[in-house]
Amino acid sequence: MGRPGLPAEDAVLAVTATKAEMASIKSLASLMENSMQLLRLWDYLIKEGLTQVLDYVMKVFTKETLVALTFSDLLVDATGKMVVDSVIKAIHQRYVDEGTDTESVLRVSSYLQELCPKLFDNDDAVTMKVLTMIDKAKQNGDAAGSSAMLEHALNLIRPNATIFGLREILDRLTEKGFYEAAVELCGLAALQSDPQNYAVRFAIDRETPNDLVGRTAVEQRYRYYEMITKSLSDLETLASSRGVATQPASSVNFVMKPSDARMKLEAVLDWIYTHSSDVLLHFHVFEWSFTVCDRYATASNSPYLKDYLLRKLASLGPSDVDAYVRFLKLLAECAERLSDKWTAAQALSRLALHEVAQIAITERVEYLSRCELLCQTLKLHNGNGELSEFVSNVRIHFTLANVQKDIYTYVEEKSLGVVATPDTLARLTFDLLDAMKLFTLTTEINAPQWTLVILSVCGEPPNTKVIVSQWGKFLANVLDYAGKKNLRRDARVSLITTEITKIRSHLSPADQYCALDSMVEGFEARYVTVDSLARNDPAFPLDCIVNGLGVEIFAVVDVYRRLFEKYTADPTLAPHLLRVHMALVNTLLEDNSGGRQKLPKERRRLLLSSYARTLDGYLRTAMRQQLADDDILAELQQTSQRLAGLTASGRL
Repeated sequence: MGRPGLPAEDAVLAVTATKAEMASIKSLASLMENSMQLLRLWDYLIKEGLTQVLDYVMKVFTKETLVALTFSDLLVDATGKMVVDSVIKAIHQRYVDEGTDTESVLRVSSYLQELCPKLFDNDDAVTMKVLTMIDKAKQNGDAAGSSAMLEHALNLIRPNATIFGLREILDRLTEKGFYEAAVELCGLAALQSDPQNYAVRFAIDRETPNDLVGRTAVEQRYRYYEMITKSLSDLETLASSRGVATQPASSVNFVMKPSDARMKLEAVLDWIYTHSSDVLLHFHVFEWSFTVCDRYATASNSPYLKDYLLRKLASLGPSDVDAYVRFLKLLAECAERLSDKWTAAQALSRLALHEVAQIAITERVEYLSRCELLCQTLKLHNGNGELSEFVSNVRIHFTLANVQKDIYTYVEEKSLGVVATPDTLARLTFDLLDAMKLFTLTTEINAPQWTLVILSVCGEPPNTKVIVSQWGKFLANVLDYAGKKNLRRDARVSLITTEITKIRSHLSPADQYCALDSMVEGFEARYVTVDSLARNDPAFPLDCIVNGLGVEIFAVVDVYRRLFEKYTADPTLAPHLLRVHMALVNTLLEDNSGGRQKLPKERRRLLLSSYARTLDGYLRTAMRQQLADDDILAELQQTSQRLAGLTASGRL
């Protein structure tokens, strides 16, 4: 007895047996029906020409395989079923190859579906019709007629692109060169396989209610996406080959030159980016493109490229430095092309300031320069606090990076014989150094002129003593290098001019770090310590300032007057400065002043008239304080008398 409320055990067994018997009867009925349909197909083959059809089948299966098959194998065995399928396809292909008109071939397909619907179902019929029309479209010599026939074929499969025969249809399309159509069908199949759009909600929006459902939907779509990228890869292979390339598929009736394959590949990509609104398909094609050729993605007009790049960057780990830099560059270019200035500026800033990546300082400067230009435009339209802080930070780094780039060039060119360790050169080349590190580095390589630049750009309050000292060290470096290289006087003037010109772009004319008073004081204080030079060529620093740097002689005269007043009591520098003043007077008297241009006559007269009074005072001071030896005093007296004579004669 069974438990109360449940059927008796015998009754359960009876029901189970009945169900099993019914299943067996249905299976037997299906087998009988399939047998009858197979016999009808066999009869049709005998009437239509068995031998010709078998010729097609034997291209797929060996004679031994066909001979070994029994009638029952054709119904129940996997290989047997494949043979039956090949027979039906062979019937169609025979008609196509014989040039039978399309309508007749399609009627044959419909007749076969009526004759053996279980062996040749609706999907099989649609597949065969589409294949037939694709072949006919390729054979059609008229472009309009070919397009119309292809469109008719696609309309047959578009409502249900996921049919079993899709793979075969895609192969036929690509064999015949209809790549855009193949891509369209794959894209449709992907969307039809996920009508609820779970894949996008899972992979993009992260909103899918069930992770398993979303993951499955993504996998289903990706099966079709991979068919697309397989076609793209085939075209890329053809495009990269030499000479005329045959398609990698089985067909040998469609060949193209590598240049044609490249054009076709770009046309297919353009079709995807233009016609498909499937964001996952775009993302999948981007993944393929960035493993083959960046341009296939970056040259696109896809609306999803920026979003893809942002997601790609977010997915990279800290160790993926090279990939991170690569995709940041791509994001910056993409955002600039889309006029998304804020995204572009942020990407360029992150590139320039990346602390781990080995990015050359020249590249960092370029990124910061582009970033600053974008910021200028942004600031005109949006002056919020976040942007102001961002712009300020960019400008600070841009200024320092420019200085670092020029210091790098200075070291790389071994200017003034500078020597840097490999570690120092590497830091200059790839790191973005802050002000303190740059200051330390310029001290290490003994580049005092660049130390002055660092102090200036970081806003350090000017210290005249430090500034004078650094200019003196700079002149000492020049003289030391010139001595080792045995440079002539004009080459030394040119060398000083060149090195000072390099730093002038980083300093404003009013900057105390390049003030003429401090520069001249530093030069003369150091120059006078080299007795052989100071005695034989006292006007060398003056020549560097006037003829080398092109400073107006009026300004130079005033500087040297103030300098003599400051060092009147200095037993070394004062006599030297007297000789410099006499050189200035002689320059004016010879009308060879003013740098590259002669001094106007009236201005020259005013300077000499002023000196006529000044030199007399200098002479009395020198004699009273015994500042100079007899030859200097004699020369000074002679120059003073000459000026007095010119004044008395009215020539001044």
